[in-house]
Formats: sequence, C-alpha cells, structure tokens
Amino acid sequence: MRIDGYFEPEFKPKAPFIDAIVISKEVGFYHKIRFLIDTGASMTILLDKDVRDTGLDVRKLKRAKRQVSGVGGGIDTYLMEEAKIVFKTRKGFYEEKLTVFIGVHNLSNIDEEGRRKILVMPSLLGREILDKFDLHCLPQKGEVYIEK
Repeated sequence: MRIDGYFEPEFKPKAPFIDAIVISKEVGFYHKIRFLIDTGASMTILLDKDVRDTGLDVRKLKRAKRQVSGVGGGIDTYLMEEAKIVFKTRKGFYEEKLTVFIGVHNLSNIDEEGRRKILVMPSLLGREILDKFDLHCLPQKGEVYIEK
C-alpha cells in the first residue's frame, strides 16, 4: 500500500508533505489537513494555522498533562482523543486511530514578525504514524511517499 505525498516548493529547500483527513466525532471535526512529514516529531500535531483555519475550539478539548516543546519553546497543548486520520492510497483509503495533539502558541507576547512566522507553520505528521511505514523521500526525482 502506497500513500503519495508531494514536495512543497514554497519552503526553501522544498519540504515533503502529505494530505490527510482528520476526524473527531467528539468535537465534530472533519477537515483535510496538509501535514509536513517530520521525522523529528514524536507525535502528530495540528498547529496554530490549521487550528485557526478550521475553526477548532480548543476549549472543547482536554488539556495535555504537559506542553509540547520544540524549536521556539513550549506551547499550550490539547488532546483530540479517539481521532482518526485518513489517507488516500492508490487503491482506496487507509485509516489510523490516534490521539492528535493540538498546539497553540500564546501570541500575546510575540511581535508581529513572530506572529506571522508562527501562523504559517504547518501541522506535523509525526513518528507514531510514520513508524508504521517506510518513508521514501526522493527530492531529485520529485517523489515522496509512505509505503507498507
């Protein structure tokens, strides 16, 4: 089974992405999300841009016991439990159940340039999904895909 991704040229150097639908019956969430394939992220996380673009109300979610942190420090973290992530394959669809982390930066103490940078950061497809596949990242051929 193969799930095709793509390289996004707006990033320098171009970055590998994959699209998926994220579903949570718990909070009435059903949206296509563009995920950056991130082998450095231990979990899949929706970040500020997608939270805002989808209208997700984080107040409906349980707060995580600890913040997610990475480049730029810690962020407020929520859990979308019992969610599904659905990928289009070459022969149909592939679905995984997981807890999706939701990361929201506190923008009140950040200057305009910092806010602008945060609000374009893509959501991340993490290793709890990627470790179930072989990742093929072939930028010279313009191919990126995950495969079982």
